[in-house]
Amino acid sequence: MKLTDAIALRQAQLSGAGVGAAQLADAIEVIRAAPTQKPPRAKRPKWSAVKPDPWGLSVRHREIVSRLFCCRTNADIGKELGLADITVRVHLIDAFKRMGVDNRTQAAVLWDRWVR
Repeated sequence: MKLTDAIALRQAQLSGAGVGAAQLADAIEVIRAAPTQKPPRAKRPKWSAVKPDPWGLSVRHREIVSRLFCCRTNADIGKELGLADITVRVHLIDAFKRMGVDNRTQAAVLWDRWVR
């Protein structure tokens, strides 16, 4: 059974279609055995070559805020940059204040507009 077939079978089961227990067990095993794919690691930008931002963010702030647009959690960002979750949170709070935004979504949108 291919992974795509197993996923389709699982979706059929979740939608209420009559799927046998043996088929479902096989599908679940195929899905579990499939290799997990991590998102590609973002290359670290050379901020010295980038125009200065209008908010006066530090290099670390820029690294963290740039990853918000990729929908990464604080834990994911911390793992990528070798920081603790709380450190990422503190940097984000400071960056939000400097950028004049209230949340991650606003910061990501503002960042995207500036980068483009």
